[in-house]
Parts: sequence; structure tokens; C-alpha cells
Amino acid sequence: MTFEEYDSFVDHVVDGYAQQQVDSGLVPAAEAASYAREQHDQVLPDGIATPNHHLWTVRDASGRQVGLLWLHVRPRPGGLVEAFVYDVELMPEARGQGLGRATMLAAEDAARELGADLLRLNVFGHNRPAIRLYSGLGYDVAMSSLTLRLDDAPLDPGAGTVRLEDVAAGETDAALRRLEDHLADGLACSLLMSDREARDEARAAMARLLADGPATPGALLLAARDGDTDLGEVWVHVAHRSDGPHAQARLLVDPARLAEVLAAVTRTCGARGVTSLDVTVHGFEPEARSLYESAGFTLTAMQMLKPLTD
Repeated sequence: MTFEEYDSFVDHVVDGYAQQQVDSGLVPAAEAASYAREQHDQVLPDGIATPNHHLWTVRDASGRQVGLLWLHVRPRPGGLVEAFVYDVELMPEARGQGLGRATMLAAEDAARELGADLLRLNVFGHNRPAIRLYSGLGYDVAMSSLTLRLDDAPLDPGAGTVRLEDVAAGETDAALRRLEDHLADGLACSLLMSDREARDEARAAMARLLADGPATPGALLLAARDGDTDLGEVWVHVAHRSDGPHAQARLLVDPARLAEVLAAVTRTCGARGVTSLDVTVHGFEPEARSLYESAGFTLTAMQMLKPLTD
């Protein structure tokens, strides 16, 4: 892609990303434009000249410009090199002609030439044609993000016997270690990371989201119990958005009791005025994803990957 082509595409890319965030329900409309611009500027601080980012113009057999492809190639600890698809897009008039498949195959070839061992991408849950395309090309689901709108249906505050209570002061360090371990294990299995890399990623995420441990504003570290039975821990982080309080949750509980704990989480969030709740499910947990969907959660985004070497 030339500098002139990039200049003509950049606003379109940012606007398109903002709209996808709104359509998926991940970011409110009032915040989407500024969020998309901020993300773009962070990822490409030097525009097309940002190191390790590769932007191409997609052309059909006649040489006509029909889309764009944007890859970021980076080495990972342990010797692997990963290519991440930040954007792939075809103009509306070029869709439905097999060019999407051809573009992704070209992306894989380009990634291999740049030394990549695997290709990773995000796809929004409402983009069913893209999900079918990637699945047909051999991409596996690494992680799924799902959202439940708590303001769409009233919750019964008295249902269920599972209760959530603050983790005891003397048990917080152990609970935080279990949370970090759970996150690291999921990253290692889902994203084909080394144990060391997964641990580093998990530690960085904990430092970002729980900078002050349980005292972090908006953070709840809760123990799930049924009578005297300990079912595990729940971490919830509540942030305020233009459409109301929004929560993310991670449940470290007995899988056999996940549905009951989830009901308690939704009751707790609803009582705090939370309007939407997000959860993340790793690709090796299809049963958990089915449970969330049966509870009314909808798929908002997926991360998919494909090894490029035998």
C-alpha cells in the first residue's frame, strides 16, 4: 500500500472499526468513534511506517483496487513468530466472488514469507459470513466473548441457594494467585503460548485490571458458596460507560455448579445496577460457551487462529 492509498483508507478503517464495535455491542455508539481512533493511533503511531506492520492494497485479476489487508508480525517468546490480522476488508461490490477466500490465502502466504508460524485474528460475532470463511479455511476458535444485557430481562433476586460474599482478607492473595493461574492456563491452551509467555500475559493483565488487588475501584473478588460448600471464586470488574455500568466477570468454580454460580453473578450485578455483563470462554470449553448461550448471552467476538507450519 502506498502512502497515498493509506491516507485515503485510514478514516474508512477507523470508521468501520467503530461501527463494528457498535454493531457487536462491545462499545456504546457515543464512545465508539473516539475509542476506534484511540486504538488505531496506539497500534499505528507512525501510520503506514510503523515497524512490523504490513498494509497491502487488495486487487482483483484486472488490477482493480477492491480492498485492503493489514498484518502485524511479531516474534513471541519461545521462538514462535505470530502474524495478527488487524483488518481485512473487501469493497461491497467485490464480495460474494471468492475474493475473501483468495485474500486470506494470500495473507497466509505473505505471513509465511515474513517468517510467521501462526496467523491469528479477531472476528465480530455478528459477522457470520466471515466466521464461516475462517472456519472453512481451518481456523480454530481460541476464545469467545459473550455478553448478557441485564436490563433486557428482570432477575429474580431470591432464586437459587448459591451466595457470593467478599473473599476473606486472609485469603485474597491465594485467590488472586488462582485467578492468575487460571488465566495463564487458558492463554497457554487457547493461544498456543508457551507457559512462560502465558504467565507474563496473565501477570500483565492482572496488573492492569487489579492494580490495587481487591481494593481496585470497580473490582469485586467474591467467594461462591452454597451453605458450607465452597464452590470457588468469582472476579467481577464494573466500569461506567455512556449506556450504564458494564461488568466483566471470570468464574473459577466447579464446572458442575457453573450455571448456579452464574445466576448468582447476574443477580449480584443486577442489584448493583449493571446493564451488561461480559464473559470470556476459551476454545477448549465448548460446554461452558453453550451454558452461557443458554443463559441468554450472545456472541460478541471470537479470536481464531491457524498454525502455518506442519
